[in-house]
Amino acid sequence: DGEKTHRIWEITLKNDHEFSGKAADVIGIAQGRQMGNGVNIKYVLRVPYNKSTLDLSMDDWMYLMNDTTIINRTSMKQFGIKVGELLLVIQKKL
Repeated sequence: DGEKTHRIWEITLKNDHEFSGKAADVIGIAQGRQMGNGVNIKYVLRVPYNKSTLDLSMDDWMYLMNDTTIINRTSMKQFGIKVGELLLVIQKKL
């Protein structure tokens, strides 16, 4: 079993395509952009690691495929070096 986290975002719309956001484990303000069926949000996430924390630069892309499916790809960097990537398929329960 992996570690579970819970994040509540507070989103502020700037205009029809741009937004900003903050959450308890996000350092500073996240910057987002929506175009068509895609959303990109960039932020620094503080994650627990070896009884300490790491601040990772997140480049999060979400694509709405249909009414029930989102594909989410996140690239993670530290000091400009890619340290991980995550690919999720999120489906709404019917």
